[in-house]
Amino acid sequence: MITANPPLHVVQHASPDASARDSAAPVASSVTTPDVGFVACIEKGVLEAQALLLFQSIRRYTGVFQDCALYGLSPRAGHAISPTTRKRLDALGVQYLDTVLNSECLEYGPANRVAAAAHIEETHPHEILVILDSDTLFLREPREFLLASDTDVAVRPVDVKGAGTNGSQDRFDTYWQALCRCCGVDYEDIPWRASFVDHHRIKASYNGGLVVARGDLGIMRKWATFFFQSVRQGLRPRLHSASFRSGAGWVNSEAGGLWGSNQAALSLAVWSTSQRVQQLPPVYNYLNFTNFYTLRH
Repeated sequence: MITANPPLHVVQHASPDASARDSAAPVASSVTTPDVGFVACIEKGVLEAQALLLFQSIRRYTGVFQDCALYGLSPRAGHAISPTTRKRLDALGVQYLDTVLNSECLEYGPANRVAAAAHIEETHPHEILVILDSDTLFLREPREFLLASDTDVAVRPVDVKGAGTNGSQDRFDTYWQALCRCCGVDYEDIPWRASFVDHHRIKASYNGGLVVARGDLGIMRKWATFFFQSVRQGLRPRLHSASFRSGAGWVNSEAGGLWGSNQAALSLAVWSTSQRVQQLPPVYNYLNFTNFYTLRH
């Protein structure tokens, strides 16, 4: 989620009526529109309502970004959106794609976002790409998304340690070491950072639902290459996982075994490409309290 100023918190799953949604049409602006593309996944069901709110908030509240290119993708077969939602996307100027991009990791929802990000980076070049979770909301202009001249990537650290590693004695370190070998990345090149809520010192791990990167660096395609390559090799952060609830619904044990893997692959893709990485400030409030509770208990 993205909030205006702390300690304001955005309700993720609000569902206003159709008239309220349709009123969020683009507002005319005399400011030059930056070359930024916003990317999110949208599938039938709860993600339709969430993604519509996201796109509406971009058009209404993001200032210079309100007329930027918006992309909504349904990367898995059989999950295309309803005709009504398609019409609302058209009214908002969202480019909708239901091309099958993820046929290898259907059980793990974040895999869709990874595949979607790589596809847009390759087929729709932009100076800057912003990859978002569908349950994100904007309440102000995100000026940091313009990226300073000395910055290639802007990200948010993970909220809790989760599948991160704090070193050789950590139970997840074997996974990180194996992932680095799989992707041809030096483990020592991944810097130490802190998780945002529980303040663990871990190898840099970022929330895949809020990534801002220069489009000509190929970070999104590298992210997809690293992630799907690791899945093919059978790498999993958790060998045994119980089902739990996430923002989009229940996560089964198979998907739970992969939980955190897209974040780790993102970290490797970022740090093997550029060291010009900015950590977005806390006003970009991205805490999912349901996942926080699940991963802590």
